[in-house]
Amino acid sequence: MVHLISCRWSLITGVICCVRVCSVNRKILSNRCGVVFTGTGSTGLDGVPTPFAGITIGLGARVVWSPEWAITQSDALQKIQPTKTGTGAISITPRSTLILNGRNIIIKSLVLDGCLVVNACDGASVTIDCGAQPIVNAGWQFKENGTGSGGGGAGSAAGAAPVQITPAYAIRGYTLNKIEAVEANYPSGGQFLFTGPPKHAHH
Repeated sequence: MVHLISCRWSLITGVICCVRVCSVNRKILSNRCGVVFTGTGSTGLDGVPTPFAGITIGLGARVVWSPEWAITQSDALQKIQPTKTGTGAISITPRSTLILNGRNIIIKSLVLDGCLVVNACDGASVTIDCGAQPIVNAGWQFKENGTGSGGGGAGSAAGAAPVQITPAYAIRGYTLNKIEAVEANYPSGGQFLFTGPPKHAHH
C-alpha cells in the first residue's frame, strides 16, 4: 500500500509541477507580452482538463525556456516582440510545446500547433519571424504509465506485449511521447532568421 501511494504521489507531484510552471509561463507571456493562447473559453490559459492518477489537471501549452533566455518577466518582455500587438502575431494552441534554449532568441511572429524546439549557442542571435505560416505537427504528448491509447496513455494496446518503462519514468508515473517536432539548432555564432520549419520535421 505504501508503494502504491508513493507511486501515485510521484505522478501527481511530477505532472503538477510541470503544469504549474507552464501555467505561470503562459500567463506571463499572455498578460505581459501579448502572446495569444488559443482554446475554448479559459482552456487557452488554464489548460484542457486532463485526468492523471485520479485527479484532473489543466494541461495546456507547454512553454519552457532556459535560464539563459529569461529569468525575470522583464527578460521575457524584451524577447517577445510581436509584429502586430494584439492581433495574434504569436499564437499557440493548447496541445503545443515550445522550448527556447538560448540567450539571444527573439520571437516576432509564430503560429504554433505542435512542437517547436529552438537551441542557440551564446554567440547565435536568432529571430523567429514566421508570419502567418503556421507550424503544424503531431507534437509531444504526456502519457500516463499503464493507460491505453484511447486515454492518451503509454500502456500497451489490448493483446499487445507490455511496454518496457525505465525506472526513471516508472517513478515519475508518466512518459513524454515525442511524436514529432520541428527542431532548429544554431551551434555557431552569427545572426539567423527562422521563418518556418525545414522540409522534413525531426521525429
